[in-house]
Amino acid sequence: MSAFLSWRRGLHSANAFARRRPVLVSAVVTCVKAWAADLMIQKLVEKREAVDVRRSALFASFGLCYQGFFQYWMYNILYERVLFPGRGVRNTVAKIAATNIISDPVFFFPCFYSMREVLVTGASAEVAVPAGLHKYAENYWQDWLSSWAIWVPTHCVTYTVVPPHLRMPWIAAVSF
Repeated sequence: MSAFLSWRRGLHSANAFARRRPVLVSAVVTCVKAWAADLMIQKLVEKREAVDVRRSALFASFGLCYQGFFQYWMYNILYERVLFPGRGVRNTVAKIAATNIISDPVFFFPCFYSMREVLVTGASAEVAVPAGLHKYAENYWQDWLSSWAIWVPTHCVTYTVVPPHLRMPWIAAVSF
């Protein structure tokens, strides 16, 4: 019983901290998630002997900048406070639709494909971005269908159950 109460106090403290510092928590959690996911892929899936530090740093930076800051702003400020405030059915459906029909296809996938092209080719942004966008154009429909299969139900939970200060940790956990 004492361990449970201690665990509960710890969760309460973590939640209180996230409520006070939601952007910091978003940035740290998404940065660490992206870094850890890449390390896991390198070591367990690709079975690399040595970690590609440059690649891990790029993924960590992507997690920090795109997911930690940009997505936090988009989901918690733009969608939640400006465009579709509240948890009414209409605004919740609008947030889910905007996330899956605008945010991911227009922002996430182009950024991801461009970053991936830089990693794979080592080319400069001038070369990598157009090449990445070309690959995205070839794969977009399958990418969207795969994304929607996961993120439409996930964002039903994101926008109805998860409080705004815990949205990015929730999204990071699912995306891991």
